[in-house]
Amino acid sequence: MITDSVHILDESKVKIYHPDIKKGLVGWMDCGGSNLAKINEQLPGIVRIVVTTRIDHPDVRARQRAEEFDVPLVELDFRRYEEEHGVKPGDYFKALNPDMHHQIKSQLSPEQIIQVRKDVCRQFLDKIYDAMDKHDISREIPMFAAGGMALLSGEFVNSFYILNVHPGDLTKYSNDGITRGRRTIVGDGWIPPARAIAAGHESLYSSMHTMVPEMDAGPVHMRGYALPIDYNWLMSKGDIRDPEVLKKVGSAAQETLKHIGDHVIAGATFLDLFDGRWGMHESGVLAYRADALWHLAPNGIMIEDHVKYRNGYGSTLFKRDNEFIEGKVREFYDAVTKIIKGEK
Repeated sequence: MITDSVHILDESKVKIYHPDIKKGLVGWMDCGGSNLAKINEQLPGIVRIVVTTRIDHPDVRARQRAEEFDVPLVELDFRRYEEEHGVKPGDYFKALNPDMHHQIKSQLSPEQIIQVRKDVCRQFLDKIYDAMDKHDISREIPMFAAGGMALLSGEFVNSFYILNVHPGDLTKYSNDGITRGRRTIVGDGWIPPARAIAAGHESLYSSMHTMVPEMDAGPVHMRGYALPIDYNWLMSKGDIRDPEVLKKVGSAAQETLKHIGDHVIAGATFLDLFDGRWGMHESGVLAYRADALWHLAPNGIMIEDHVKYRNGYGSTLFKRDNEFIEGKVREFYDAVTKIIKGEK
């Protein structure tokens, strides 16, 4: 069964997302771009333009990826722009959060800092549109945030349908016993897996979600295969509560989740999107079409649901067999063994 699903009897209540696969997608990457390379390999030629908000960072390979894909590149260095306009690194996030205003280092008000981000997002959007028009690329195509490292303005986010892959389970929330609270497994890189381990989660997942202006807050489309965590084994090897050990274990988990999560759910979600299997119910909850029926999917679906409902129980491009998954899980535990030994 689809996770947390309810049948929708009246299809007219669903706004169906159905972009044209022939027109491709925008690839946004502020790091190495392995997720973007993988989806372009799985769906050959799907990336039509590469964009980045980081230029001189040593981890960013946007120029190489654009050349590799033979597509246009749009670059705008957000950090440089904001520093030139008096905004210190990290202050935009603080400006968005009133509880953090006292930590702002810039000589600008929170409102001014937010406006600078809006301005650079506007320039970025204009540059992307100019490149699209010059190279006859449709403005209506979706965007894959394959390692985007900047929070974007509402204007920018509303200009594209942006899907983002995240190395954590975004269906986990804090709970006061009465109402659902904030998402708990948020952040970049190694941080989400480390937070999940510190919280005692039995399994780790990657999530594919719609991007909204707030960090990691959009509705979840799909989660990947599970990375099970054996706490008895971990605790027998060393103290995973040590921050440095936990950081390294989180990094090892992030690497494993790329293979059983990111590299699977990104392509699977976009393929379903291009086939008109995703929509938004009038209640504000994502909906997924399985066979001939629409389902409410408040926590999205699992990769296993995609495999089941797309091609029955047979093979599919994004199905991974038990041998592959178990092999990647073993690689994680082998990596953890080396990490613990290195700490002793």
